[in-house]
Amino acid sequence: MRRLLFTVLLLCVLAARGEEHPVPLDAAWTLPDGARLTPAGTLEIQIRPGKEANRFLTAQRTFDIIPYRGHDIELVYRLRAEKVTRPPQDFTGIKLILSCRSGHRETVADTPRQWNHGDFDWREVTIPMSVPEDARTAKLMVGLQNSSGLIEVRSITVRDLGERPDAEVSPAPYLPPRGKFRRADTIDIAATGPTKVQRSLNGMWKISELETAVKPFPADADREREIERPEFDDSGWAEIAVPLNWYLKYPEKQNLREPYVKGWYRTTFDLAATELKQRRVILKFDVIGCDATLFLNGREVGRHLGDFTAFELDVTDAARPGRNTLAIRVFTDQGHAANPEKIHHAYGAQWSVKDIKGGIWQNVTLSLEPEIRIAGLFVTPRLAKSAVEVDYKILNHTGETVKTALDFSVTPAIRQDAGKLVGTRRHAVALQPGVNTGTVELPLSDPVRWSTTNPYLYFLVCEVKDAEGDFSRDAVRFGYREFTARDGKFFLNGEEIYLFGQNIGSKFGGNGLDEAQEERNILGILLDYRNLGYVMTRTSHMPILPLALEIADEIGMMIYHEWAWSFTTNLDFEAFERNNLREIAEFVKASYNHPSVCMWSLGNEIKHQEPGIARQLDLQYDTVRALDKSGRPACSFSGMGSWYSYGTNRLKTDVIDIHEYAGLASPWSRLPELLARQYEGELRIYGETGRLSRPLVAWETVGFSWGTHVTDRNFRRGDIGQYADYVNKPSSWGSPNGIGFIGCAPLFEALTPGFAEWAQALYGRRIYEIFRLDPNFSGFAPWFGGNPAATLWTQPLFPALRNENSLFPRNLFTGENYRWRLELVNSNSRRYRAPQLELALHRTTREAVILHTQKLPAIAPYSRSSVPVALTVPAGLRSGDWQLRVTLREADEIVARNYYDLFLSPRSLSDLKASSARKIIKA
Repeated sequence: MRRLLFTVLLLCVLAARGEEHPVPLDAAWTLPDGARLTPAGTLEIQIRPGKEANRFLTAQRTFDIIPYRGHDIELVYRLRAEKVTRPPQDFTGIKLILSCRSGHRETVADTPRQWNHGDFDWREVTIPMSVPEDARTAKLMVGLQNSSGLIEVRSITVRDLGERPDAEVSPAPYLPPRGKFRRADTIDIAATGPTKVQRSLNGMWKISELETAVKPFPADADREREIERPEFDDSGWAEIAVPLNWYLKYPEKQNLREPYVKGWYRTTFDLAATELKQRRVILKFDVIGCDATLFLNGREVGRHLGDFTAFELDVTDAARPGRNTLAIRVFTDQGHAANPEKIHHAYGAQWSVKDIKGGIWQNVTLSLEPEIRIAGLFVTPRLAKSAVEVDYKILNHTGETVKTALDFSVTPAIRQDAGKLVGTRRHAVALQPGVNTGTVELPLSDPVRWSTTNPYLYFLVCEVKDAEGDFSRDAVRFGYREFTARDGKFFLNGEEIYLFGQNIGSKFGGNGLDEAQEERNILGILLDYRNLGYVMTRTSHMPILPLALEIADEIGMMIYHEWAWSFTTNLDFEAFERNNLREIAEFVKASYNHPSVCMWSLGNEIKHQEPGIARQLDLQYDTVRALDKSGRPACSFSGMGSWYSYGTNRLKTDVIDIHEYAGLASPWSRLPELLARQYEGELRIYGETGRLSRPLVAWETVGFSWGTHVTDRNFRRGDIGQYADYVNKPSSWGSPNGIGFIGCAPLFEALTPGFAEWAQALYGRRIYEIFRLDPNFSGFAPWFGGNPAATLWTQPLFPALRNENSLFPRNLFTGENYRWRLELVNSNSRRYRAPQLELALHRTTREAVILHTQKLPAIAPYSRSSVPVALTVPAGLRSGDWQLRVTLREADEIVARNYYDLFLSPRSLSDLKASSARKIIKA
């Protein structure tokens, strides 16, 4: 069409009056002590009489208020109350709150006073709100204040009464919808047999007073006190919960003046004589931080050094019928913040001293196992053979060679297919006394592949009988998948996949929460990421709880599993190598069977100009490559591709990973040239031309996730005096204090609640468009959490408008003709056969202009294409802010979208002559 057809439409996008939208009662709620999600799917909050009744106890969740801007709504709660006491003030008691923020202004909808206390059965309580037109963020809160009693909420519904007739609401961000992924419905399977029994040793243990020192404690510290002996009198000791980070009980002991800490644990457990008959007594520790020496009944039974890896000890020779006394001496310290002369092991994140945990902060288990016991099963899928390869480790404590068979079977872990036999294999063996290892290939019948959209899981069961017919049994869960890197790309089950990535801080465990609470917290984060379109999450900067990997297995979230060597370079090379490589091996073995674990990161941001550091990094890589038969890619460390920051040694790696904070640390518009410079350096380091053979990812980008919560409700936009006050305040990279953001945001925005989310969305849209259009990259990840705008940059088919200078639309003139190129990046296997483009301008939710429609050529899978687009901005449109929406449809389906915030000005403005306030003198 030579002339653009446009139609001015008044869009009546008012929601139907009374349209209802439920608010899920799910893992997205933050639940304090006293609040829980019940098995019946309700939200329950209870405060007991007494001092607790003076508390303000609320369950909270963020609430997407944007769709309701300028609307009148009603929040409808269905709840019951049980013995909720009358509060001292009318505005306390039962609290059902929606708090909505518009800049520094807060709008609150609160509980009607007739429902703030008492006893009542299930009732509907309705709370109205007129949502401001410029609402930015909102939070839902349910709880009790200054009252005791119990409330239970069955449902919360938002009833949308429609947009107010006089409202002029800016269009909401034009985002693709969230996904609807859910956790797979799985079953458990018994990993024990008649001769294997496990019981938890979690609970209340005795703990000595923690001692601190300026220098490390000697290896024989306290041995003369004989604390390990059963008869030692610990009646004066305090009690501590196990598991728990001991610094939560003794926070004053975590200091940098005396950074070395020592403490003792003691507990007892009983064993019947029958339990010890032809049994091995195994103590299993998920983690002790960090240097533990263990004694059973006064006898030293083992030692383990490491903050993050599980270990087990065979203590059979020290166990006895009746009461058994377990004593554990633990040394720990405060890491590199304490400026030790040399580092002997990995410490993890160390963003602050509080990130280091001490003592027994994960589970302890007593396992009674047969004399022939299965000590390890490692499953490697072989997709080309429709089989799995199983490496086993079996310990024979009988003292004799036992001829027997290993019986292997594979069954689904998915409830709907439970009991279906997918594969079996009997493997004859002669088990020698001691350690026996081997490999068995097990054919499978029509195995279902684990993927990000279908997280299908299986159990492998192994049984072995001894000479008397008693058997040992073990089971491991796995997924049938392969993940590889080649030719600069990633492949899941042989199909190319672009890594839309995220990060989750490995802060879980040892916090005093029960497993159900930890599970809700982790599930809430990972499932939110998955439904925002992310497919891989990095566990920064240390191993995460095993529970998190189980959840990832069940929701189809791939894991970029990160080891705990972060930042530190002042190594005692001999000691560090000895300890670190052992821990790396433990780390790999512990997570080997998780299908979600698809890629290894062997550290974070390690400067390696010194050859000794580069050697240690390469030794880590060699260790992983020797252990991981599946060939999962391993990255030397996250950030290693940023050679200008960390070094130019040619490290052993399968992936090149950069950290780039353009937008925060430098103008976002410089990102293309920064990426080009970085890429040229990598080609030079790895001796390649044209294109890297290793995939390139950027796993830390954008930021705006620290120092963003400094708010000032009294700050007045345009007040020079207040601005000057902030200029004179201290500011740093880690603590910007508002003023530190002025290179990328006005001060009034930086001091406004919701600034982080605003900045993340603004710069995320700009920066991730650049990454999507850069063919050198195979993935990226933000260094911030689950921003709703993510569905834009994670959509499989991505459209972008660019002019001849590679700039996106921003300031346009009415009555002007523009020529653009529509860039299309298809990062999935779908072929779009007859796509159509629509470009439209939106000023408010009621006013829009369709600028252009165009049929596009077919879009092939995993392709990049570019199509010329010409458009005219109609003359006569009002000046001001508009939103340009890019929509791709196939038939009636919207398959991709994007949007740009524009400012329209009249064409005549460009003809005005600029005048100077002062005379310009030419030299």
